[in-house]
Amino acid sequence: MAITKWNLTFLIHHLNSSQEDQFFIELIDEISQSNISENINLSLLVNIKQDFGIFSNLVSDIQKIDSETALILEYDFCSKKFILVTQVSNCNFSYQPNLEKLLGKLTKLNDAKNIIITWDHGAGLCFMPRNIQNDQTRSVLFNGFTAFSLIHELAEFNLLKKKVPKLMSVDEFSDALKKNFKSKCEVLVMMNCYMLVYDNLLSLYKNFNNIIAGEATVSFNGYNYALLIESLGNCNNIEELIPNIVESSGQTGRDNLDISANFGLKLSRFWQLNILFNLLLVSVFLKKDNYKILAERKKIADFVAYGYQGNNPYQLIDFVKVLEILSKCNVFSKYIAFYIIRLYKKRIYPNSFVGDIMKNERYNLQGLSMVFPESKDKSKTDALYQLFYIEKLYKTSFLKKSLWPIFLKSIFS
Repeated sequence: MAITKWNLTFLIHHLNSSQEDQFFIELIDEISQSNISENINLSLLVNIKQDFGIFSNLVSDIQKIDSETALILEYDFCSKKFILVTQVSNCNFSYQPNLEKLLGKLTKLNDAKNIIITWDHGAGLCFMPRNIQNDQTRSVLFNGFTAFSLIHELAEFNLLKKKVPKLMSVDEFSDALKKNFKSKCEVLVMMNCYMLVYDNLLSLYKNFNNIIAGEATVSFNGYNYALLIESLGNCNNIEELIPNIVESSGQTGRDNLDISANFGLKLSRFWQLNILFNLLLVSVFLKKDNYKILAERKKIADFVAYGYQGNNPYQLIDFVKVLEILSKCNVFSKYIAFYIIRLYKKRIYPNSFVGDIMKNERYNLQGLSMVFPESKDKSKTDALYQLFYIEKLYKTSFLKKSLWPIFLKSIFS
C-alpha cells in the first residue's frame, strides 16, 4: 500500500503576550527536532515580534526582526533543515487578507492531504488576538493581553459600539483557507482555547473533514506535536491517528490538564445536524415557554465554560445540555432532541481527553458548546452574545444558517 503524502502546516501566531514565550520556544524545538518523514511537506507560518535566537539558528538568511513579522519556513528533507521561503515585516496574519496572501506562498503537494495546526489564544468564536497597543479608544492599554482579558474588557468598558481591535473570526479564517486549498483539508488541530463552539463548526465543515480542539482551556503545550508529526510518517488512515492525538493531550508533562477537555469531531454531514437543530427550535417556537426554558437554564447556571473563574466574560453551555433543556418544552421537541444527541455522538471520535474538573457533574463536557447566557440580565453583559449576535461586529455564517440567535433574542425579550 502506498504511503499517504501530507501537507502539514503550522500557523503559529505569537504577538501579544510574553507569558507564553517559553512555550513558543519549546514548540519550535519540538517541531524542529521531530523525526520528519519524506512523505510530509512541513511548513511553518509564524508571526513574531522578536527572534528569541531560535530562527537564526534554524535558517541562515533570516533578516533582523524588530516589528510584527511573518515568516514562512519549509522543511527540506534532503538537507534535513528548514529553509526560509519568505519574510514580511509589519505583517499580522490574523487579518484575513494577510493570511490569504501568505497561504498562497506555501508549497503544497497537489496529491497530498492537508492538516492545519493553529497555535495562539482563543476566545470562543474568535482567536489570534491582534495587537492593541496603538488603539486610542481604550481607557487602559496593555503591552500584552490574553483573549480572555480582551473579551472581558470589551464588555466591562462598554466598547461594543466603538472602533475596537478585533480577533480573527473563524469565518475569516475559513474563507482565507478556502481561497488557497482546492479541496477540503483533512484535519484542523486548534490549540486555541474554547474553540469547540457550535457556531464555529458551521463555518468550518465545508473546508475540513475533521477537527481536534478544546471545549475548555487548552495549554500552549496541549498536544504532543512530535507524536503527530512522526505518526504521519506511516499513517494512511487519519481516523486511526485522531484518537491517539487527542488522547496524547492528557499525557504527563502537559499543563492545565484538570481544566482541559479535548475532542476529535467528524465534520462531515454537520449541515444535516444543523437542519435538525433548526427544526427543534421551530418546534419550541410553536409552543415555547420562556419561563420554563430559562428556569431550566438557571438550574445549571454553574454549567459554563468559564464558571470556575468567577465573573464570566461570556457563558458557554455544552450542546448536549442545551438539547436536554429544549427537550422539556413539548413532546415533539423531546423526540427530536434525543435523536440529535444520538446523531451528534456518532460524530465524536473515541479517546477524548477530559480533565478531572471538566468531567464532573457540574460541567460534564461532551465535545461541543453553545453561547447561552443564563438570563436576560446576563445577556446584556455577555461579550460573545453582544459582539456576534446583537452588534454583529464580526462576520459569521452562523447568523445565516441557524435560528439559535433569533431564539435567544426571543426568550430574552
